[in-house]
Amino acid sequence: MPGGWTLALEGDSWIGSDDDVLRALTADGGTALSAYRDPDTRTATLAHDGAVLGRLELSGGYFGGPSGSVDTAHPVVASLTAVGFDASDDCEPTGEAGTEEPDGRLVLAVRVLTGVTLTAADLEGPWTGGPSRTATASGPPWPESPAQ
Repeated sequence: MPGGWTLALEGDSWIGSDDDVLRALTADGGTALSAYRDPDTRTATLAHDGAVLGRLELSGGYFGGPSGSVDTAHPVVASLTAVGFDASDDCEPTGEAGTEEPDGRLVLAVRVLTGVTLTAADLEGPWTGGPSRTATASGPPWPESPAQ
């Protein structure tokens, strides 16, 4: 993608939203935004420099969690509150975040954090991939096929 960013899509999975995964992905000072959607939830978890900064409730346009749990002074969080994602107890988005639907809020958050505006073309195939595991000294990252 433009700007050196990577877009990864998981089909029928949530592992990319796991706090430990996001901490590891951002440990070198990077930023990650992982969106998760099911019939009841539309959430994006935000991480930077090895720390999870908060969760955006995309359906409502606000940061979820207990009051005061989001560091609004952090520059990454501040960039999102500047476009209207609410980090207060009011849970009321304003500005651009207040005018978007959940999917539009995700595109807005990605644009604010990366400078890239996602389009339908970004989500067109061909997609490749499969299960991902780390290789070890004792063998490859996939199970060995039984001998025939």
